[in-house]
Parts: sequence; structure tokens; C-alpha cells
Amino acid sequence: MELTLLTIPALFLIGLWAGAVNSVAGGGTFFSFPLLLLFGMPPMLANTTNKFALWFASIAGVTGFWAEVKSLKGQLRFYFTAGVIGSFFGSVLLLLTPPERFEAMIPWLLLASTLIFAFGKRLIAYLRRGAATDPIGKPVSALGQGVIGIYGGFFAAGMGMLMMALYELSGIKSVHQMNGLKTFVGLGINGISALTFMVVGAVDWAVALVLLVGAMIGGYGGAVLSKKVPEPLLRRMIIAYGALMTAYFFGKY
Repeated sequence: MELTLLTIPALFLIGLWAGAVNSVAGGGTFFSFPLLLLFGMPPMLANTTNKFALWFASIAGVTGFWAEVKSLKGQLRFYFTAGVIGSFFGSVLLLLTPPERFEAMIPWLLLASTLIFAFGKRLIAYLRRGAATDPIGKPVSALGQGVIGIYGGFFAAGMGMLMMALYELSGIKSVHQMNGLKTFVGLGINGISALTFMVVGAVDWAVALVLLVGAMIGGYGGAVLSKKVPEPLLRRMIIAYGALMTAYFFGKY
């Protein structure tokens, strides 16, 4: 993708908005990934570049949950390891997927992630109300985290909601602890994925740099946005946008 006097500020604004949305409610990928496609980037390169830029910009987010992260020392390594291993295989799977096949998958991936984002909180609330007295065991938790890691390495949009549901089933009661665990494990999942793409040269560095600068500023300013825009309204906007992009790409591909 060629950087020009028009595309550079546009990419910066895309990163700015995606970073802010991730900070407030999650779902920044719904904005940045489709817009990179509309800018003419090849789908595979758009996915890998977007994942790298948003991962780098999200590192600071872990500090906000550090107390919760430290309180889960025993489970942290368990979930982190399973997620990172899954992410590596998901990243390799993405790199081995023929570009034309990945293009055909784009509308389905957007549809799935939009549905996860739309109904994830209801699923978590349902699990919280109807959870069994005995949580799922470690082998099932590890398998679940590994599968989520594979999805995270391959695409990742909506991954956070899946992890929250898994931790609810695993018996973690505190929402703050679940958020902290999700943020830290998600950072590992996206990190190993970004590192894999970086090593094989599957990142458009110029585009990634502009995106990540915007996303870092946007993530930092997300707290200001959260005070002005109610989260439920922002979530509805993201879901509507995700549905619109899904319909568009079903028509395109």
C-alpha cells in the first residue's frame, strides 16, 4: 500500500479510533481491518499488519489490570501457555492458507466475530446465572484456551468475549480478575502472532507504524471518550458497523 499525503492521515485516524474503541469497549479490529481492505491492501497482509499494530498499541493496557493479574499467579501461567501455543498454530495456519481462500473466508469471519461481540455479554451473564457448582476441569480449560488461541492467531476479532465465557465456566468469580486475565493472555496470544508475522516478513511496516502510533494515542485517550460516550451506545455502534461491513464483504466476495 502506497503512503501518500491522503493515506497517512487516514491511517492515523483509523488507528486512533481503533485504539480508543479497544480501550473503551473492545472491537477496534471491526474498524481497522475492513478499512485497510477498502484502502486496497491484500486481505492477508491487511490482517497481519492490523494485528501487529493493534497488539503493539495494547501493551500499556495490561498495566491497568496488574493487581488482578498478580492475584491469579497460579492460573496465569496455565492459561497464558495454552493461549500462546494455540496462537502460534493459528498464525502458522493463517500463513499456510491460500490468499484466495482467506478472501472467501473474510465475510464469514466478520459475521462470526460480530455475533460474538453482539451476544458475548449475554452469554457470560447466562453462564454466571446458570453455572454449575463444579467448574470445568483443567484439561477442558486448557483445550478451550488453546482453541481460542488458534482463533486469535488466525483472526482474533471477538476473542476477548470467548475468553471471558471460558473463565466464567472455569470458576473465576471476579469480573475484574477475568478482565485482567483476558487482557494479559490476549496480549500473549496477539504477541506471539505478531512476532510470527514479523519474522516471516508478513507485515507492511510503513502502514503498521502509522496505525500503531494512532492506536497508542487513541488507547490512551480512550478513558476520556468513555466519559462522554456510554459504553452500551458505543457497543451498538460497533455491532451496527460490523454488520454493515459483513454485508458489504458478502456482496464483494
